Amino acid sequence: MLKGLGPRATPALKAQLRLRGLNLDNLPPAFPIEDWTPHLVYIAATVFPELPQEQALYETGVTFMRGWQQTLMGSAVSQLLRIVGPARTLPRLERAFRTSNNFTMATATLLSPTSARVVLSDVHDVPTLWAGVLHGGLHILGREGTVDVEDRTPPGCTLLLQWK
Repeated sequence: MLKGLGPRATPALKAQLRLRGLNLDNLPPAFPIEDWTPHLVYIAATVFPELPQEQALYETGVTFMRGWQQTLMGSAVSQLLRIVGPARTLPRLERAFRTSNNFTMATATLLSPTSARVVLSDVHDVPTLWAGVLHGGLHILGREGTVDVEDRTPPGCTLLLQWK
C-alpha cells in the first residue's frame, strides 16, 4: 500500500503509525484483522483528509492495488490479467483473496459481458475499502468502470462492478 500512496506515505505518517502500534519496518508475517482495520481507517483519514471517510477508504483501496502492481509479483501478474480480462479473472477472485487473508470469501457472478456482482463474506465494516480494491483491480485489467456498494449487511457486503 505504501508504494501505491507514493509521496503521501510520508515519514510523519510512518511515525504516527508506529506510535499507534504499527511498525512498518518490522511487520509480523500475519496481522489480526481486528488490529489492522483501525490502521487502515487512520491511513485513509490521514492520507485523504479532504475526503469523507467512505471515499477516503475507497481511494485507499485503489492505492493498495496500485502499490501491489508495483511489486515484482504484481507487475508480472498484472500483464497476464490484462490479457485474460475481467470475465475470466473474476471467477478466480476467491483464490486471489486467499493470497492476502484467511477470513474473506469472495463469490463473483457475471451479470453481463461488462458487469458482475461480487459478494464478500467479511469486510470488517469497511466495504468501501474493498470496493476501492476491486476498482483498482479494474484499472489493472485495463478497464474503465465503477464499483458500487450494493449491500452492506455486516459482516460482508455486495459490490456491483461495471466496466467498458
